[in-house]
Amino acid sequence: MTWETAEGTTLGERAASWVLGNRLRSVVSLWGVSMCGLMAWQMRKPTAMTLKLIESRVYAQFLTVGAVVGLVAAESMLPPPAAPEPSAGSFGAGAPREGD
Repeated sequence: MTWETAEGTTLGERAASWVLGNRLRSVVSLWGVSMCGLMAWQMRKPTAMTLKLIESRVYAQFLTVGAVVGLVAAESMLPPPAAPEPSAGSFGAGAPREGD
């Protein structure tokens, strides 16, 4: 089942374009959510609080590095952006013409 938005794109395409458009926000959000989730998971273990923090930070850092590598890979697979074509009126605007 594919969900399409009003623009005709799928939900996955919209999510991918948002993530690529907001790289820093998505990586920092992943780090924060993973830290919270991993701390909650670490609270089940009967170890010292400092070890819980260290392990959660290491796991969250591993996920964050993986996300950055994934973003780089996804960005490298995108086609290069098209160069804007100069309009006839703005090309050479302000420059003196030959013979003037």
